[in-house]
Amino acid sequence: MTIPVEIIGTGLSIDDITENQKQIINRADLLVAGSRYLDYFKNNSADRLAIKKDIDFIAEEIKSRMEKEKIVVLASGDPLFFGIGSTLVKKIGKENIIIHPNVSSVIAAFARIKEPWHDACFISLHGKKKFNSINELVSGKNKIAILTDHNKTPGWIAERLVRENCVDFEFYVFELLGKKQEKISHFHEVEQAAGLNFKSPNVIILKRKIFPEIPGEIAENKAEIKKESETDDEIQINPSIALPLKNHGIYPGMPDNFFSHEKGLITKAEVRAVVLSKLRLISDSHVFWDLGAGSGSVSIEVSKFIPEGLVYAVEKNTGRICDIKRNIEKFKVSNVSTIHADLPQGIEDLPDPDRIFIGGGGRKLLKIMDRAIEKLSVNGMIVINMVLLQNIEPCLTFLKQKGCTADLVQLQVSCSRPMPFGHRLKALNPVWIISGEKH
Repeated sequence: MTIPVEIIGTGLSIDDITENQKQIINRADLLVAGSRYLDYFKNNSADRLAIKKDIDFIAEEIKSRMEKEKIVVLASGDPLFFGIGSTLVKKIGKENIIIHPNVSSVIAAFARIKEPWHDACFISLHGKKKFNSINELVSGKNKIAILTDHNKTPGWIAERLVRENCVDFEFYVFELLGKKQEKISHFHEVEQAAGLNFKSPNVIILKRKIFPEIPGEIAENKAEIKKESETDDEIQINPSIALPLKNHGIYPGMPDNFFSHEKGLITKAEVRAVVLSKLRLISDSHVFWDLGAGSGSVSIEVSKFIPEGLVYAVEKNTGRICDIKRNIEKFKVSNVSTIHADLPQGIEDLPDPDRIFIGGGGRKLLKIMDRAIEKLSVNGMIVINMVLLQNIEPCLTFLKQKGCTADLVQLQVSCSRPMPFGHRLKALNPVWIISGEKH
């Protein structure tokens, strides 16, 4: 009968091993552990096998000896939390293993800052040679714990977050947890940690910022209400002032004054609702590009329909980038990233999209469409808004040349406006919405 292999988690330090677990270690015929843990048990009479990079060799050695010998494996932290425990379970079999869990460094880190971890996401970059984007790892998540390594250090990770405009987090670094030299660093801005050096081993916690509404904001916005003209006595809210929300629910075609935007440069509410329909957001995990994002209003509303997806709002104007970030904060969306770039630059390194919206392109429109359609996934949808007649035929023709369907809708919206004794209708500029599906 095979003797079960016992895997013991050491917690933050050797002091976290219980007396019962120490007795199990003392009865071992073979002790398998990292070199520093083997040093703690120099007086143990068991054979010793140091864990190095060749895990396959370790597993085969254990399998060859487990029928006749009592084998104990020491794993740092918790054996099943990104540890050797899960590897040995696969290679040796669950029926041949007993796990003794302990405190992991990540759980200890959450305890240090008195923060619950049941709603957190855990990521290990240890030994991970390559990944496309750190935004892909953190997008859509509000609380993230990251295990680092000697290459992907906290300073390096902070630099990547800044480079990809994922900076709406508080940034915690926990160095040498459980040791006398333990140190906790808290950065309110990700930029503050970029490029800094920290002692290993260390753990990172990212906590997405919550931006409370500013007291008196409603009164300030009401002060912006003014008469449009002496002749029609129409009341209008300054379109560039975003009204506060009683809650942060998102729905299609929200009023323009819910968003911060520059001088009315926003896809109007009614147009936005039609655009979302044309995008055919049928999956929770679409990758969506908003090219020429302006205020990011389309990105914000799309995020509601793809909670597990990725939204990239690409905009060249610095002031509008600030508007997008304010709107992200206001609506508390976690899967929208801003990309500051002059199209068609800035999209080459983004994940290939399933859905694309182009709200602005000017003279570069066809160039932007060309690069966007090339990256668009098969059966993906592209939707383009335009107000210039001269752009309609070239866009329709270009879509067909690229193997896409081409559909055109003209949207003419009139909205009611208050008058002294009733309401009148005010016509908005007509908008042409072109949509295509890539075959």
